Amino acid sequence: MSSHLDVPPDLLHLIEKREREERRVTERRKAAETAASELDREDRRIQERRAEIPRRDDDASQPQCQV
Repeated sequence: MSSHLDVPPDLLHLIEKREREERRVTERRKAAETAASELDREDRRIQERRAEIPRRDDDASQPQCQV
């Protein structure tokens, strides 16, 4: 907030407090979005690995387990 404005100190304090809180919320939101993006990428990697497993086990020459 500009110091040349004639703003009462208590109001200025509230404005600065609000601005700090908004920055904190923005930082938390960005961190949450980054974490969600990382989890999505990891989930896709896991799904890709799972999709590969049946192709590896699809070989008919491998012995089957008898129960």
